[in-house]
Amino acid sequence: MPKETQNSEELLEALPETIAALFQGAQTSNATHKRRVNTLCKLFIEATKVTKTQVSQREGVQGSVQVLTGEKAFNRAFWSILRHVLNVKRGIVAADRVLRFVGAFIGALMISEDITNEEYNEDQTPRDRFLQRLVARIIIGCTAKDKTPRFRCTQLLSELLRQIPSLEDETYNKIKSSLLERCTDREWTIRAISCIGLGVLARVEASEDQSAIKSLEDRQVITVLEELCQHDVHNQVRVAALPGMALPLNPTSLVILLSRCRDIDASVRKMAFRLLSQIQARALSVSQRSTAVRNGLGDRDPQVRAEATKLIYRWAIGCSAVDQFHPDTSKSAKTRVQASAKVDLDEFLDLFDLWDGEVAEEALRALIYKRPDLMDEVNLNHPDYWSAFSPSKAILARVFTEIVAATTQQSDSSREMGLSSILSVDSGFSNRTRGAIFSVLETSQGVPFDGLKYTDSLPTLTLQAFNIQGLFNLLVQTVNILNSQQLHSLPSVPGVAREDLEEQLEDCVFSLNNLLKMTTVLLDTLGADEMGRRKVKTLIEDMITQPCLPESHLQEAITLQLKLSDDTTQFVKSTIEPILQEVLEEKYQPIGIGSRTYFRRDSIEGLTKTVDKSDAQLNQGANKGTDNEKAMVTYRQLCVTNISLEIIEWTPTESNTLHLLQRYLIKPALAVYVAYPRAAEDLKHQIFDAALKCLALIAISSRDLALNALGFCIRGAMGAIPSRHAERVLQCVFDIIMTHPSMGMLEFGELIKEAPSHIAGRPFLADVLIKSLQAEDQGVQATAAIGISKLMLCKIWLSKELLEALVLLYLLPDTSENHTLRQCLSYFFPSFCYSNRDNQKMFSEVITGAFIKLCSVYGELQPEAQDSSIDTQLLPQLDRAMSILLEYSDPTHLANGTKQEGRDEGIHLLLAGEILEKINILLGEGGKDDPAFCSVEPLCRALNRLRLPAEINTKILHQLLTTISGIMNGSKHGNKSISKQLALFQRKLRNLLDISDRGSENEMKLVRKTATGSPRHAPVRKRKRGGTSSSEDQSSRRPRSRKEARIRIIEESDPREMGRITDRESSRERSQPLLPSMSARPIANPEKSRARLRSTLQGSESDNTGSAGSTKASRHKKRRIFA
Repeated sequence: MPKETQNSEELLEALPETIAALFQGAQTSNATHKRRVNTLCKLFIEATKVTKTQVSQREGVQGSVQVLTGEKAFNRAFWSILRHVLNVKRGIVAADRVLRFVGAFIGALMISEDITNEEYNEDQTPRDRFLQRLVARIIIGCTAKDKTPRFRCTQLLSELLRQIPSLEDETYNKIKSSLLERCTDREWTIRAISCIGLGVLARVEASEDQSAIKSLEDRQVITVLEELCQHDVHNQVRVAALPGMALPLNPTSLVILLSRCRDIDASVRKMAFRLLSQIQARALSVSQRSTAVRNGLGDRDPQVRAEATKLIYRWAIGCSAVDQFHPDTSKSAKTRVQASAKVDLDEFLDLFDLWDGEVAEEALRALIYKRPDLMDEVNLNHPDYWSAFSPSKAILARVFTEIVAATTQQSDSSREMGLSSILSVDSGFSNRTRGAIFSVLETSQGVPFDGLKYTDSLPTLTLQAFNIQGLFNLLVQTVNILNSQQLHSLPSVPGVAREDLEEQLEDCVFSLNNLLKMTTVLLDTLGADEMGRRKVKTLIEDMITQPCLPESHLQEAITLQLKLSDDTTQFVKSTIEPILQEVLEEKYQPIGIGSRTYFRRDSIEGLTKTVDKSDAQLNQGANKGTDNEKAMVTYRQLCVTNISLEIIEWTPTESNTLHLLQRYLIKPALAVYVAYPRAAEDLKHQIFDAALKCLALIAISSRDLALNALGFCIRGAMGAIPSRHAERVLQCVFDIIMTHPSMGMLEFGELIKEAPSHIAGRPFLADVLIKSLQAEDQGVQATAAIGISKLMLCKIWLSKELLEALVLLYLLPDTSENHTLRQCLSYFFPSFCYSNRDNQKMFSEVITGAFIKLCSVYGELQPEAQDSSIDTQLLPQLDRAMSILLEYSDPTHLANGTKQEGRDEGIHLLLAGEILEKINILLGEGGKDDPAFCSVEPLCRALNRLRLPAEINTKILHQLLTTISGIMNGSKHGNKSISKQLALFQRKLRNLLDISDRGSENEMKLVRKTATGSPRHAPVRKRKRGGTSSSEDQSSRRPRSRKEARIRIIEESDPREMGRITDRESSRERSQPLLPSMSARPIANPEKSRARLRSTLQGSESDNTGSAGSTKASRHKKRRIFA
């Protein structure tokens, strides 16, 4: 035998052992896979070279053929070992390593250069044949009945797709069909592992020419992944489907990926943010970026917040010069470069809409806590920072100042301990910001933020005052230019477009607001700068008097002025008294212009000549004294007064100032419709609302002035003012009564002197509230409901009529579009009923009346619904409404602190009596003509939903049973459902009565034994036949049986039923057999029955022998039975 042939035979004989040894080593560690893959590839190449030539035995074929003996031997050995792995259950790490090793081997074999098509003249190479045969066997296993081989075969297919660079069309289609079929498997593990393979196919299809995708069949893989990542019931399936669906990015997949950021499972949300970090920030729109940051930093899971922080950091790195790396750059090298990269914070903030809430500043805070070294280059105390000002610089300066101020409040020794207090609810940070900071600190790789390091970078108060003054001057100049172009129709300023001026105005307004907030923080951090405090105080006082300061900035400016003032008295002198002085001057010395202080004032230093010229022009036009100018001045004064009244607490010594405000500012403003007839309507509405709010605030601060304010509001609530202000008037009324509860008991005559005699002696509150609830305006109804809810929860005003009206408003279809009203009452009813037993009892007393009225509305709307004139969905759902009402009146839902010990009052038992009375009335004569007759059947069903107490009053039970008997005997309704529900409730009450009677009898026996002093086990003395005890009254004894109890109940309710019950019970006793269990059904086979009876008797005799063997046998029998 030739030496080469001998080596080939030895190679083929050693194949099983060699491959088994490679597989054995591959399951221990992934580190040796690369070496073993190379060894297995060389073994495959050597095996494919072993062939054998033999004479062809096929018919019609002459000559010799070449047999691929080595290739066949390798295939048999490889599959014989692999099939053992495919039967290993999920969770075994060794099996996962082996399948990963097989995938790596196939991938390396497909790209091997030792086997090429040039060496073989056939259409397929050995590796192609090997892959086809392997895939064919695996696909058969994907349809196995057992879930274990199905899972392993699907896992191996997904692993092959990850490793193989290219496939033939036939093999590709087979794998695709098999994976699509496994996506609908009943096991979630198989669906999840199939999504991994489909993700590879989806990326291949997406990388092809999109114009070639013409039918839905070509997008089948992507469509399936989109459905799975959104609607699959298991979270791991959604996690596995997300990468294949989202990458590469397209408009449809981006929308789905953003929606998964709000998934119910944290792992899905975490994966969604991880995939978003692989997308460039500019690929998303501004709204999409804001939504992602808002959802991520506001997530309740810390790991999701950490992923959102990484997303923000990745976007920030994209704003630096090191965003692009060479493909061969390692991951560690990228991390080191990114950690030291300088980020353009202005460009980063431009990624978000700065005017859209707090998204931009929350993202900036998360970034600063992730990389504190980014703030090393920020120096707010240097004038160069403020030279080229922008909104992004303003928000950066404010956020940086807030973080430094919050961290420097803690000493070095207690900084770590005080971190939770810095980020507490009262620290000023939002929930999303606190969550992001905690998540960053938990997973941060750098050092925590050191606020003391950056204290010198904060600006002084003097520099801050000059910055505010320069920005406000630019704001005034821009406003004057825009007004001059609008009023005098001047051409546009050369080189400056009107759109640019409007954009500059918006930037100035936004930046000024941030600087005012920043100054408030600086006062706490740098409060020792007295010169700066005086400069800021003078500047703020002058800014408030300027009409160019936006109304939205008044709150910040006045709050800052209060912080700069020494006490409340000084604040009132600098804010309120100038307004009073101007008002009194206008009253006793009227001038043409509306106001000297709040319309024009040139006290701010540094105003340009352009501003002075525009003021002169406005002064010339103001001599005409138009109503609009006067109204604007009044509105400005009211705004300043309202904010001042909200932020300070007035003392009784300052009531004189409040009296002057009410007399000379607010009352004339309430007459704005008469005082300024030619003013704009919108301006007059704003003045009237501001005056009403100011009136209520003064009434809250001073009880002496509250009576006049309440009288004016009552006139307005009864229709004396325009209807558009009714909602504001109601708010004022409720605020005054909540502050001064005793005023809710006043009568009309005490508030309104000219009140008519027929209402002068009535309490005003009930009429005002009922009129408000009956209003057509949804806002007025909602405001009235909110106010009534507050009054009832505080027990200031309790009324069954109003409570019933609220129940009707909650259930009637007319208020289906009033979402504010429905939401308010959805919170009020549980809070009111479950907080106190008396409240729940009051609610149960109005249930029946409110439900009857609701059914009357249903009876009126039902014919219209049948004629299709209205939508059937607008009809009230009676059974659902009753279920809601019974749920609120359930005494088991009371709060633990309100549950009273002792006997239950039986709220539902009293409610049952009211329901039965209504049913008796409706089923009586003329009841069918009542519109509420449709409520009978829901009321009968509600009886069996009542939760009756365990300890019950027998007198009430007898009354209820009497009422039910009267209804069932006296009415001829002919409705079987009503009769059935009443019979069920009657049976329930009788069972309760039997339990109560048995309990009372046992108690009497126990009391009798205790009184006579008889021992516990003393023999009972037999009573003589036919005799009675002298101490017992035969007429007052309790019934001994259920039959006797039922007879006694019927005697008390209806004597005519006595005979029928007695005859029925006696006939039942005569027909009752001796063995009820055997006569329960007819005997089909008497012989089998007798044999079964004999075996049962024999078994019982053997069990009663008491021997040890029988006991053991019986135990053995039990074990066999349970086995």
